[in-house]
Amino acid sequence: MSIKKTLDNTIFFLYTTLLFLFTFSIAIRNLLIGLLFIFSVIRILVYREFNLKNNEFNFYVLLFLTFTFLSFFVARDINLSLDRFVSPILRYLFFFYISFIIVNDREKIAKNLNIFIYGNLTFAVLGILIKLLNGGNHISGNGTGTVAAFNILIFSALLFNNENNNYKKIFYLIGIGSFTYILFQTNSRGAVLGFFASLFVFIGFMVYYNIKSAKIKYFITILLIILVMITPYLLPDKLINKFDNLKNISANNSLKTRVVMWESSIYMIKNNPILGVGVGNFQPNYLDYIDNVSDENLTAGSRKHDHPHNMFLFIAAEQGIPSLLLFLIMIFISLKISLYNIYRYPKFSFENLIGITSLSVFIVFIVHSMVDSTARYGHVGFYILFILIVNYIIFEEMSKTSEN
Repeated sequence: MSIKKTLDNTIFFLYTTLLFLFTFSIAIRNLLIGLLFIFSVIRILVYREFNLKNNEFNFYVLLFLTFTFLSFFVARDINLSLDRFVSPILRYLFFFYISFIIVNDREKIAKNLNIFIYGNLTFAVLGILIKLLNGGNHISGNGTGTVAAFNILIFSALLFNNENNNYKKIFYLIGIGSFTYILFQTNSRGAVLGFFASLFVFIGFMVYYNIKSAKIKYFITILLIILVMITPYLLPDKLINKFDNLKNISANNSLKTRVVMWESSIYMIKNNPILGVGVGNFQPNYLDYIDNVSDENLTAGSRKHDHPHNMFLFIAAEQGIPSLLLFLIMIFISLKISLYNIYRYPKFSFENLIGITSLSVFIVFIVHSMVDSTARYGHVGFYILFILIVNYIIFEEMSKTSEN
């Protein structure tokens, strides 16, 4: 076997292993993405082959990176900027482009998607077993709640794909049940709100667009009304209590802190609208706001935050309004491509279902990003990017077919 073939096989092995294990831990993600980066660089240097995939995102990604680097010049602490650039920005950038190289056709989409979803399912089942058997909790946190919402949507969509046999559908049902349990036990308000918001989109296309029968639509509508009525009684008490805290924000330290962080972000944006305060430099400017501008008396724990619990304010505060606009443009392109795949491919086809899933996943992401800096969580970021890429390649294949 040639050295080139060995490198290609190693890169593919590392990539598929990352797809399978990325939800398990930060250490595993960082180790695998680091090794993948090293072997990819070696391959480029040895064989001088570097094919940057042409796609609709490249121009906006390049501009976003330009503003990232420009923000270094206004940063108080350049080390914080370098840290943020390496992780997560560089990490996501590399994963984005290596995915376009590896997952580049319909057959590879199917294989890699299977690895992706079964890895997520393994994480869910093992996490639940550990929790039930010895009380360990590896399935907690806001990011895990978001990933759980993503998985409920993709497993539900694939359940309706006629290409899948009954054995696969059993696994999908297990996935739906497992991730539903995980979503609600994380007690993440943002993830739950994002999930319910996405359900309107998901059900709207799955039922009211894909299904023709008026009787089935009527029956499902009745079921949905009943479900909406009983849902508050099914939610865990701890989650209900967290929503009750919204009635008196000033009495809850966590919520009060978030309001101060949002106010500090707006203050940073007003004073630094073009380049922000510097990528990675939210925390020192947040502390400056608390000490010199805000009248709120916050606890020591409330001073440790390095992000404002709002993805959109986070980007604008650290990199300026132009970076936020570029981020929103890339989200808009992703939504547009999802709609394209929904309408252009046959109803309930694999491609149509991926379009619906992608659209719904982005709704979860957008809603949760209003109350948390969701892309900071590696498992959320990798999940979003992988679904985006799968959806884009499906869109690209239809575009090529139309041209021919």
